Amino acid sequence: MVQFIPMIVVMENKKMSYEEAQKALAEQDRYVGVVLEALNDKVDVLVEGQEAMEVRMDRFDGRMNRLEVKVDHLDTEVVVIREKLDVVVDDINKKAEKRDFIALEHRVKKLEAF
Repeated sequence: MVQFIPMIVVMENKKMSYEEAQKALAEQDRYVGVVLEALNDKVDVLVEGQEAMEVRMDRFDGRMNRLEVKVDHLDTEVVVIREKLDVVVDDINKKAEKRDFIALEHRVKKLEAF
């Protein structure tokens, strides 16, 4: 990493010619230009990073939306499965009751035949 040191011209009790002052100002302008260019480069890197992050977030958002649709579909399927299971349980209970009833009826007939 390049470090820039400010080039501030401090001349105590020394007169500067016009040419020296122009040189000092030109050097100061170059320094400010280099610092500004380095700062612009860093801002460009930040902007590129932000744009890349935005693309990734858009893709992530799309994946989350698709996942949400799948979860909603699964919720619906679970509700349907529960309803079917309730019907099956009711059928089993009715069949068990009917079997018990038939068994009891059979036993009663045997007793009556006695």
